[in-house]
Amino acid sequence: MKNPYGPKQPSFLQYIVCYVIYVVLAAATVWFALQVRTNLIGMPLLFTGLDYRMVHLLDNVSVILMGLAVLLFIIVMEHLLRTRLQKNKFWPMVARIVAFDVIVIAFSYAGNFVLMKILLHT
Repeated sequence: MKNPYGPKQPSFLQYIVCYVIYVVLAAATVWFALQVRTNLIGMPLLFTGLDYRMVHLLDNVSVILMGLAVLLFIIVMEHLLRTRLQKNKFWPMVARIVAFDVIVIAFSYAGNFVLMKILLHT
């Protein structure tokens, strides 16, 4: 039977769990962004032979762009987690965010591995 008063409001403990998971996922997202950044700097060095000034410029631009992207992702992630908690659909959203982070870090490590293999010729 459906609740005539709408969905049950989350408890205080559920909000605490939501924000603990949010902080952990936000920290993981920042760490993942730093891992991706190493690939963004390694590829121009390896494939184009740019001088160090151009690589320094690309590094600075990548920090700004990745910082903005991570900030936007963290803000959207907080909104999604909070609203899904209120709709009792919290755990599927956590699973989607974790899957997205895992896919990003897997591609980053795979790219880093390929760069190191090319760079070291092994």
